[in-house]
Amino acid sequence: MKYRLITISLIMVLLMTSCTKAPVNTTEQTTTEAEEEILAVKGIYTGRIDPSFIEVETIDGNIVFKMHMDEEENYIDDLVDYSAVDIEYFIDAENQNQIKTIIKADEPGVPLESEAIEAMGTVVKYMDNHVIVVESDGEQAFYWIPVELYDSNDRIVDLGDNIEFNYYRDVYGRNVILFFDNTDQGEITPQYRTETGRYNGINQDGVLEIKITGVPDSIAGRQYIVDDDAMDAVEALNLSIDDVVRIHYYINESGNNVLVDIERM
Repeated sequence: MKYRLITISLIMVLLMTSCTKAPVNTTEQTTTEAEEEILAVKGIYTGRIDPSFIEVETIDGNIVFKMHMDEEENYIDDLVDYSAVDIEYFIDAENQNQIKTIIKADEPGVPLESEAIEAMGTVVKYMDNHVIVVESDGEQAFYWIPVELYDSNDRIVDLGDNIEFNYYRDVYGRNVILFFDNTDQGEITPQYRTETGRYNGINQDGVLEIKITGVPDSIAGRQYIVDDDAMDAVEALNLSIDDVVRIHYYINESGNNVLVDIERM
């Protein structure tokens, strides 16, 4: 009987112990979302490919980024072609470069020390944001004119000017002009040219001023000498300031623009 009581007591102790023991959790913790790797790049925005993608030229080559046109204003304001930009992006589930942030870089400046490259060519095009296109040996390249050079000249270069200049390449891949000189502006062969722009009035000396399309507003309007016949054509249009016009002109031996005809656009 004594041994039976001891056996029953041991069984009861074992039962009580099993009831109070905490259950074992066999569920493993899982990560529901992988953390995105944010990448960064500097470059030059060269334009929109289609409503969903843009292209940026970097020192290492061109990269295509996803940025829907209807969402562009959420990323950046006043994004124009050939703006230098800083971009943060990640690779999305479709293996595309999805922009996270895009910021316009500061205007280029003239550094105290830089490795200058000598070049020469003909100015063939103006772009927005202080950019010109220079043609040399049959090839065209983009160059950025620093604010310091703009501020120190009312009229820097005209289309068709032959210039010699020094430049360097900054971290965004911009060819930044350090110094330039119009080599033969007065020797340009007279030829009729056509431009479009905004009418900016005629001064007391009978000189017409036009804000040329594509030339930044920070540059003074281009001026044209107006003879009596051309003045009649201007007055016949009864123009208001900022009316868009097309002009025909030539450059005389003194390097002055001479108006030939003008028409409203």
